[in-house]
Amino acid sequence: MSKISVADGENAIAFIDEAGRNIKPNTTVKGAIAGFEKELAAFAAHDPSLFHKVSPLLKKIGAGLERAYQERRHHGLVHKELMAFFPDTQTLNQMLLDAFWGDWISDDGSWDNKIPTLQHLAGRLKASLKQDLDMILDMVAEPDSRYRVVKENLTIQIIPRIIRAIAGEQIDVSIAPDGEIQFKKRRCRIASQLRKLQTVFLMDATPDRAKLAENLGLRQNSIVQIASPRPQFTNLNLKIVSGFGKAGRNRNRFVRRQGQEGSKLVETPYTLMQRILALVKKVSTDAIAANPNTKIGILDLKEYIKRYSDLEIAQDARALLTGYHFFDSRNSNRFSNCNILFSVGSPVVNLGEMLAEWHLRHRQSYTVEDAPPEFWADINRQTTAEIIQEIGRSRAQHRQDQEIAHYVLADLSDTQIEAITQYFPGIQIERVEAYSICQEAAPKAVQTKKGICKAFAQAIQRGETPVGKNIAEQVGVTKGRVSQILSEYGGLRKLRKSLIALLNTLNNRTKLYLLREEDLEMAQAFFPALLQDLECGRSPSEVLTDFVCLAESYGSKHFEAMLSALPVDTLCTLLRVFLSLLPPDFLRGLSPPMEAIAS
Repeated sequence: MSKISVADGENAIAFIDEAGRNIKPNTTVKGAIAGFEKELAAFAAHDPSLFHKVSPLLKKIGAGLERAYQERRHHGLVHKELMAFFPDTQTLNQMLLDAFWGDWISDDGSWDNKIPTLQHLAGRLKASLKQDLDMILDMVAEPDSRYRVVKENLTIQIIPRIIRAIAGEQIDVSIAPDGEIQFKKRRCRIASQLRKLQTVFLMDATPDRAKLAENLGLRQNSIVQIASPRPQFTNLNLKIVSGFGKAGRNRNRFVRRQGQEGSKLVETPYTLMQRILALVKKVSTDAIAANPNTKIGILDLKEYIKRYSDLEIAQDARALLTGYHFFDSRNSNRFSNCNILFSVGSPVVNLGEMLAEWHLRHRQSYTVEDAPPEFWADINRQTTAEIIQEIGRSRAQHRQDQEIAHYVLADLSDTQIEAITQYFPGIQIERVEAYSICQEAAPKAVQTKKGICKAFAQAIQRGETPVGKNIAEQVGVTKGRVSQILSEYGGLRKLRKSLIALLNTLNNRTKLYLLREEDLEMAQAFFPALLQDLECGRSPSEVLTDFVCLAESYGSKHFEAMLSALPVDTLCTLLRVFLSLLPPDFLRGLSPPMEAIAS
C-alpha cells in the first residue's frame, strides 16, 4: 500500500493502490493449539482459587478443542464446524452458576453481588494471562534467545477468545489447514484514518464499490468511480481449455509400483498436474520452434510453480517466466513481454477465509456445504476479477503489432466469459478441448476412448474386422475395460457400424447433389439445436422424436444428404447418441449403409 500525504490535517490526500486487497476489514491472530494448556497452567498459578472453581468449565472447552483438532479435515475447520465441538452458552452459564452458587448463598453480604458472566470470566482470564513484555525482553540479551523466551511466555489468549466467541461476541474462530487456531475480529484501523481525510484515491482495476464502501464504513454513493476509455484488444486471443476442471490444489495422485529396488510411490502420467505439464510443454515448444524469441509466462499456485522448471521448454531459461496467483496477478508488469501466457487453474480465493469474512460482515456463520447463493456469487465475482487481472498481465493494449495468446486451463462459466468480453473489447475467445491441443493432456478416460475409436477406424481402413481383444492390446487396457467403454456407444457392433457410416460420409459416397439449399440451411440449424437440447438436459427419447419426424418428412435420400452436410464432430455425436435409440423399422427405410448399421 502506498500513501502520499500532501498536507496535514483536514486537507490531507491519500493514494491507496490495489484498494480492494489492501484495505482489510479484519484483524487476525493465529497460534498453536498447544497454547491452550500453557494458558491453563498460567491461570492456575496466577489465580488458583478461581481456577479451582472454573476448571471443569475450562477443561470441557479444552476437550472440545482437542477433539476438533483430531477430527479436523484437510482444509481445517471453519467457525461453524469448530463451534459444534464446544459446549453452548446455556451449558457454560449453568456450569458457572454451579461453580459460584454455594459461595453466593453462604455469603450474607453477597446478595448485591452478581454471579459472574462468561464475559466477566473471559476478562479475568485475559488479565491473568497478561505479561510484561519489557520485563520478558530484559531477561535475555541475545536476539535468538529473546525470540525463544517470548514464544515460551506470551500466548494469544486462546481461552478468553473462545469463551467470548461462545458467548456471542463477533469473533470468528477456526482451525487453519496447518492445524493452528485462528481468531478474526472486525476491525480496520486504516478505515477510521482514511475517513478523516479530505480526499482518498482508491486505485483498483477491478473494483467492487459496494464492498469498498462497507470496509471503509461509508455509504456506497460516497465513492465516485472514475473510468477511462478502454482500448481495443484485437491482438489478444483467449483460449479456454477444457478437460482440467477447476485445476485446484489436489492435482497429484501416486500409485505404488514394484521395481528392482522394491515398491515405491510414483506419479502416474494421467494425474492432473502431469496433464497440465504436458499441455504447457506442447504449446510452448511448438511456439518457440516457430519463433525462437517467444516468451512464455505461467501463473499458477505457488506450491506448483517449481514443477515447470523441469520442462526444459527452451535453451534460454529466461524464455520462461513464472508467477503466483493472487501475488503476481496484480500491479505487475513482469509478463508485459510474454507472447504466450498460461493461467493454470481457476484462482478461487481461500473459502475458509471468505467464510470467516462473511461471518463477521453479516453475523451469519456457514460451512461450504450450506453457504447461501449470495456467498457463492461473491466468490464468483472475486474469482472473475482475478482472472481479468491475470489476462491483463500481458499488456496487450500496448503491443498492437504482436499477436498474444492467453491460455486459461480451467472451466469458465458463461457469466465469466461475458465479463471478460466486456472488460477487453475486441478480444478473441475460443473454447478448445485439451485433447485437440495435446493428446497427453486429456483425462485418462478421454485418451482411452479416443484411442479405441482411433484403433477401430484404423482397423476398418485396413479392411479388418475390429476385435475387442486386439483393440485392448493396441490401446493398452483390458478387454473388459474396452467392453465397458464400448457399452457407452451401444456396444462393439454399433460402434463398428457407426464408424463405417462415418467413413462412407467422409469418402463422399453419399449423393450430395440431392441436397437443396434450403435443406442445407435446415441441417445447419436443426441438428446443432438438437445437440444443444441434449446438453441442456432434454432426454434422448424426446430429442429422438424430432429426429425421426424430420427424417420421415424429408425422405431417406434427402435426409442422408443433410447428414452428410454436417461437420464431422456433429455427425459423430449424433451417431453416438441416437444409434442405440433408433427403431429398426426406421433404419430399414433408409439407404443400405444405414440399414447395415442396424443389422
